[in-house]
Amino acid sequence: MGNVFEKMNPEKLREFIEQLIYEVNVYSVRTLEGQWFKSIKFRIPLFEKNMEISLDDGTHTKTVCLISKVK
Repeated sequence: MGNVFEKMNPEKLREFIEQLIYEVNVYSVRTLEGQWFKSIKFRIPLFEKNMEISLDDGTHTKTVCLISKVK
């Protein structure tokens, strides 16, 4: 089963994402870590406590993960 988003045309994908996201806050200048986004608020309850991911309050751990499909 392929990725559902890969099967959507760009206009439908953009419309879908716009329906999920309520608000995006960005820095006026990129931070030293290369970060543009301050926070993202979603229209749907993705988390138990609130629907906001704050990226600049120091409470989140930065993680990088590479996932690849082996044939």
